[in-house]
Amino acid sequence: MSVNLWTLTEHALDYLSRADSIPHRAEGESALLEFIPVAAQLILDLGTGDGRLLALVKQDHPSATAVAIDFSPAMLQATISVSTKMLLSPSWRTIWKLLFRH
Repeated sequence: MSVNLWTLTEHALDYLSRADSIPHRAEGESALLEFIPVAAQLILDLGTGDGRLLALVKQDHPSATAVAIDFSPAMLQATISVSTKMLLSPSWRTIWKLLFRH
């Protein structure tokens, strides 16, 4: 029987405490952003984690609709913090809060 550790708050918070130290993270994010078409109107982020990558996408594509999905309530809660740090529009943060409140 497999266990999804991402539903455990401790597992998610442990990852978040180390995420900024992942080697070449920024380079990987930049590479992914290059593949998003300029005219993209809808971005679906499966396994969004803390929403950092989706927030970067929204900065490059502010008119696109962004949808985040994740197993972890702790990760989804972290998306609110990330969207605030990255100065995303208040409406985007509000939608995030409404979709993922518990």
